[in-house]
Amino acid sequence: MSKQAGIPPCPYGPEDDMFHDYSDDVWETETTWYSFNVPERNLGGWLYGFIRPNLGVCTAAVFLYDELGFAPWEVPFYEHQVVQPIRDERDLRDFQYPTGYSIKMLDPLMRYKLHYQKDDVLTVDLDWQGIMEPHPFGKGKPPFEKASHFDQMGHVTGSLVLRGETIAVDCYSVRDRSWGPRQEQAPPSFERLSYNHGCSRNGTGFVTIGHQRDFSNISEGEINHGFWLQDGRRIQLAEGKFRSERDRKRNWIDHIEIEATDEEGTPHHATGQAVSHFAWATSRWVNALNLCRWDINGEEGWGEAQDVWQYGQWSEALRRA
Repeated sequence: MSKQAGIPPCPYGPEDDMFHDYSDDVWETETTWYSFNVPERNLGGWLYGFIRPNLGVCTAAVFLYDELGFAPWEVPFYEHQVVQPIRDERDLRDFQYPTGYSIKMLDPLMRYKLHYQKDDVLTVDLDWQGIMEPHPFGKGKPPFEKASHFDQMGHVTGSLVLRGETIAVDCYSVRDRSWGPRQEQAPPSFERLSYNHGCSRNGTGFVTIGHQRDFSNISEGEINHGFWLQDGRRIQLAEGKFRSERDRKRNWIDHIEIEATDEEGTPHHATGQAVSHFAWATSRWVNALNLCRWDINGEEGWGEAQDVWQYGQWSEALRRA
């Protein structure tokens, strides 16, 4: 599937595969995130990089999660190295994190070779091919009030070798990129963040970003950003809402419904049923990942419902339940 134009137009170019120009703010940050899944195994995976160019350090996280675990020590694989050095000479178009996670750009903004090696425990060899142009997130809008950010759907193919077992990967999923100042702690004004994505094998997909204010096991929120991809076109969402139902004891999302309308007035609907869960704890927040089987405007797709909390919020929700 070739890349397709969308609304709004894509403002990015080949230079956005590279490190950007920075202020002298120590919190200047570049991120590189790729997600993938293996539906028949209820398996989700991440390759995540977080770089502080002005500090000369980076973070890299690689993990797989399935229905058998929730905490980092329960999932099939987890590595998260928080502070690692980076070389003075560096090129994000062909970059390797000290942990062994590497990205090589094959076609600007559209195709990447992803690799990771951890002894004889895990090998990741993936080819990521965009099925749409990057979709811009409006700078100055929460949660990226000072940073630039985009999201992009792609076709992910290749394989994993997990403790000697080869697992084929052939899925549609999302990546994102961001650059700009990002402090170590979530801002005091931070509300619970909801980041949801899904895509079918026909290329029907979506990304929504929204906020929730209540901590109950059934909660609703408003979508403040996102896009819908259908019939080869991506278009900005004008408005929308979502409703999440959580497990009373573990607090993860079991079921989620999304209703949205795009800027042309077309309504869209997605319903997600979570099959696997993982609590990824960072210095900024807890991201409760929920791998979902989605019904996207009547098509089956796969992706995640990401449920982001500050630590005190998560604790309060558990005790209320």
